[in-house]
Amino acid sequence: MTEEPRQPGPGGVPPQPPTPPPAGYGEPTYPPPGFGQPVTGEPAYAPPGDSQSGYGQPNYPPPTPPAPGNRYAGLRGFDPASVDPLDWAIVAAGVLAFLFSFFAYFSYKVTIATFSQTVTTNAWHGALAPLATLLAVSAALLLAVQLSGSVRLAFPVRLVVLAAFGLASLLLLLALFVIPGNTAGTGILGFKIDKGHAFGYWISLLAVLAGTALSFKRFTDTGGTLPTGR
Repeated sequence: MTEEPRQPGPGGVPPQPPTPPPAGYGEPTYPPPGFGQPVTGEPAYAPPGDSQSGYGQPNYPPPTPPAPGNRYAGLRGFDPASVDPLDWAIVAAGVLAFLFSFFAYFSYKVTIATFSQTVTTNAWHGALAPLATLLAVSAALLLAVQLSGSVRLAFPVRLVVLAAFGLASLLLLLALFVIPGNTAGTGILGFKIDKGHAFGYWISLLAVLAGTALSFKRFTDTGGTLPTGR
């Protein structure tokens, strides 16, 4: 059998025989490259900046711990060690005046013939002692708020504290002579009542007087001047 001659293509150039495909062409390759081998390095889907061991954790810096020795660094940087000791004494004076107002403040000695009995009441009777106590504790709270720096007050705190302690001292000094309780006419009824002061009054008076003196010193130490001063 003889092979027929190839017919020339267009232009007189005989056609070239087709190139056979390479071996294995069109056949799938299993398993894929690297299958079954341990994965090394960071995975392609890990968030930027995260290592393989920390994947899944939030990517932000840890909170800065407070400085050593300052347990109150979270309170807007308030450091109790930076407060003047006299300021702490002023706050303590108001606290003492408030605490001892609940102790024996006024005393009443009732005498009937040869029998006598003494009873006491706290400061929350009448008008002078309660008002003086409220002024002293309010002054201490105002100063404590200013020292903490948690609230910025729009008035001269030192001057207000001094005025409150001064007025409280005046009221407690008046309470030496004005003791609550009307004892007029008790002699007609056959008994007598002698009014006086108990230890709660004296401790409160000393605390308020000390708070007034310390408030004045700290007021002048911080550059304050009285409204009448020049």
